Amino acid sequence: MSENAPVVALKAAVKSAIALARESRWDEFYSVYGPLFAAPTFAEDTPEDQRQALKLMIMTKGLPAPTTQAAIHAYQSAWYALSRLVAEFRHSRDYELLGLTHQRLGDEPGAKKVFQAGLEVAQAGNDGDTCGVFLRHLANF
Repeated sequence: MSENAPVVALKAAVKSAIALARESRWDEFYSVYGPLFAAPTFAEDTPEDQRQALKLMIMTKGLPAPTTQAAIHAYQSAWYALSRLVAEFRHSRDYELLGLTHQRLGDEPGAKKVFQAGLEVAQAGNDGDTCGVFLRHLANF
């Protein structure tokens, strides 16, 4: 059984972005992720695949501040994708990625609000490890 087209496209885009990150070609890196997250087919991927792709961009170490048009587009596209995931699944790790996206876009009050909401979800699920993650984020405000 072969993979469906959205999964193939997702894997190819992520592989390309990882190679660009290794070379610190950040504008090209963001130029891969922005269109990927904005594409209607991205929502057709499994939530786990979406989360993994979003996490790979947002958690990449050494990223410069998103000041170029490609970088801002990538984070705005990630924001929309994560907002949809949060609304649909209320998964605590989605809140973390969304809060970090708010931070990268310079929205500290929004980040704090999202981290607080994520902490509440983690507390409701008795997820002590994730609670610790949110408490560390909230300690920076």
